[in-house]
Amino acid sequence: MRLPRITGFRLTLFLTYAVALFGFAIGPLRFAWVARGNDMPSSGMLVQCSMVALVWIALAIYATFAYRVRALWILLGAPLALYWPGMFFVLSGLDVVTLFHWFGQYFGKA
Repeated sequence: MRLPRITGFRLTLFLTYAVALFGFAIGPLRFAWVARGNDMPSSGMLVQCSMVALVWIALAIYATFAYRVRALWILLGAPLALYWPGMFFVLSGLDVVTLFHWFGQYFGKA
């Protein structure tokens, strides 16, 4: 019996789902595990989740150009990867310029 080759689209699909699950694990899942009562997520946790979301978005854009219609399967991982950054972005009322300025301040502290 021969095992199927995992290359091309299947590999990209696996990577995007792995990144989405990782983003969910370091964000909402970790927060649900350690939060008590009215705790709020730290800014570090939000930045980590946002960076993972940017990696997921980059993979999704690559897949869209490389695989066209088949890339729609990758959107199944979007709620996991984009939940925490999306909620922060919507509820905080920030615009994109302010958000990138905030990321620059966080990573500028060498």
